[in-house]
Amino acid sequence: MNKGYNQSYNGLNQEIPWAYIIPLIRILCLVLNIFPFVIIMDLVIKHGNFDIGCVSIKGGKNNNIHKLIYNLDTISLIGISFEIDKSNLVNQSKKYVFIDIDKSAVKDTLLLIDSYLKDKYRIYEPYIKNSIIKVRKHKNYTVETGEKLYISINNIRTKGILSKVQLFTI
Repeated sequence: MNKGYNQSYNGLNQEIPWAYIIPLIRILCLVLNIFPFVIIMDLVIKHGNFDIGCVSIKGGKNNNIHKLIYNLDTISLIGISFEIDKSNLVNQSKKYVFIDIDKSAVKDTLLLIDSYLKDKYRIYEPYIKNSIIKVRKHKNYTVETGEKLYISINNIRTKGILSKVQLFTI
């Protein structure tokens, strides 16, 4: 089986593995903007369009990590992403931001997902406590009060017998 592309260079036959060629093609496409579909996009679900019937849970490679899948007609999203408007920051550190969702438009949707997961897992720790959610930052930065914040509910991680949801900023 041919693992790469044979090329003659200065009279020498060298094999170039595809693992090196494909990333170079992707970088070239991004730089020259040849194929715009190479660009990654974040899909955010509007709070009025969310349907709990589209949510499913898929087992991961590890038995203790499960992926949340949101099934649209022809697209399946790994994770459920929302924009939290009118967010009220309670506290933040380098890794986490604590948000009061009491006045947020997505409060009912987040509560619906939380109750759905309580039904699916025997011992489950809710991610909403007194209308406050703890969200891990994807990078170290300061979130300003009043700015729009995008979060993603990706995984359910089980440690021992306790299952917890992982929330991230995007």
